[in-house]
Amino acid sequence: MGSMEQPAQEMTAQKNAVSSSTQVATTPKPGSADTVENQEKSRRAANFRALWTRRLIVGAAILIWAILFYFFFMAVARVGAALTLIFAGALLAYLIYPIVLFLERFIRVLSLL
Repeated sequence: MGSMEQPAQEMTAQKNAVSSSTQVATTPKPGSADTVENQEKSRRAANFRALWTRRLIVGAAILIWAILFYFFFMAVARVGAALTLIFAGALLAYLIYPIVLFLERFIRVLSLL
């Protein structure tokens, strides 16, 4: 039985050595002023970072949308005359379509003669 306990003791000793080497500094006692003060400072720093990160993202998004609108309206301005003619032609075709349907009857009758 003694031989089986020895590897278990060695593994426990190795785990303790690893866990003690990973600790950087000793932790203060819970509830001490140092711990509360450090927690408050880290919370404020995190809030400050989050606030400015949010402001940066919102500002960048607004700037990107403004640039996209600028380029869109510049493109529309360059082809504005062509778009105006296309829109006017479509509107004219829409307005005279009922007249064309009405006159179509007479043209068919005339073509039979």
